[in-house]
Parts: sequence; C-alpha cells; structure tokens
Amino acid sequence: GERNSKDRMSDRPPSPRRSKSFTVAGFGRAEEDSDSPRARLASVVFRKEKDQERLTAIREDLAEWINTLLGTSVSENTLVRDLASGIILCNLAQLIETSNDDNEQIFAKAQNTRSLSRGLKKRVGEKMNLKPNTRAEPGSFIARDNVTKFLKWCAGLGVPPALLFESNDLVEGKNEKKVLHCLLEIGRLAATAGLQPPMLVSLELEIEAEEKRLEEMEGQEEEEEDEEM
Repeated sequence: GERNSKDRMSDRPPSPRRSKSFTVAGFGRAEEDSDSPRARLASVVFRKEKDQERLTAIREDLAEWINTLLGTSVSENTLVRDLASGIILCNLAQLIETSNDDNEQIFAKAQNTRSLSRGLKKRVGEKMNLKPNTRAEPGSFIARDNVTKFLKWCAGLGVPPALLFESNDLVEGKNEKKVLHCLLEIGRLAATAGLQPPMLVSLELEIEAEEKRLEEMEGQEEEEEDEEM
C-alpha cells in the first residue's frame, strides 16, 4: 500500500545543511562534497587553525629563548607587544655580535650550514651601533628607530628579504607572522655565533645533521659496492 509521508521522508538523503557528521577535522569525508561552498570554507578554517597552532608554538619557543639569553621576562602571550619598542631586539643583536671572537665566524659557519645558506653574505663596512634608545615606548617614533636599526642589522647580514618584516609589522602589530619567522632566522644565525638557538631551530639542525650522516653512510656503501665490483 501507499506509505505515509513520514516514511517517504525517511528515505531521502540527509540535507547537507543538517549533516552532523561533518567537522573541520573530518574535512573530505565521502558524505560531504569537497567542492561544496561549506567544504571549501571548512578547509580554509582548518588551515587557519593549523597555522595558528604553528604560530603559537613559535611564539612560545621564541619567548623562552629570548628570556634565556637576555634575562628578560617577555610572555608568549604578549611577545610582539613586548618587542614593539625595539629595545629587546637591539639587545639581542648586540649579544649575537659580541658572542663572536671574530665577526667573520658567522659567515664562515653559515656557508657550512644548509639552513643558513639561503642568503647570508659577508657584510660590507663597519659594524653597526646597535645600542637602543631605552626611552622608546611601543608605537613611538623612537621605537620605530630602534626596530629599523635591528632590521638594518638583519639585512646587513644578508637575511633574505622574504624573511624580513617591515617596522610597521611590529610597531603597529600589523603582521605577527612575519616578525616571528624573521626571529626564527635570527635564531639560526645565533647558532652560528655559538649561542643556544631556539628549540625549534635545534630540532631543525639535529634533523639536518642526521640527514647528512645518512647521506655519508649511503655514499660509503656505494663506494664499497663499486670496489667489490
């Protein structure tokens, strides 16, 4: 016999709008069209969440690293604001400079470190005066001068332009991501100056060392095989 309307409705596929199985973490499940506007939106949200997780890890690592080196008490929650006067950045640059028995050591080591070979070059001219103006308040012209001084130091060492930030990115808090990535590069540079780098950089260097060791082992095995033939 003819089924009632309730039975007929139960045979219909669930409406995507009411689907409870779809989540950002489960993006790409068969029951959700990956080309649908909602799926594309979820993909964007998912990437943003992952990106934010990475930035949080970098922020925490850099805050701990700076505090260890300089004896400061910057917070991972307010890192960019704590650095906005430029004072801590200039002090960090001074520490890296003075940690070298010979300033050329930075460049010599950089040539043998793959993570630091993306643009570091020999500096031309005399060393900069990196002493900050300690009267700087966040957002002030003096703060901008301090930050600009730090950025000129970075550029003078050959830090790639793609990894440099603009003074407004920090002073006005316009681009935290660029600030953090630049500081990670400075962390790599600090490693060549004999200073303890951020933990993320240490892990990166350990991975590179292991890769180099494996490559050398493979090369030795190939040589032994050639000799046997």
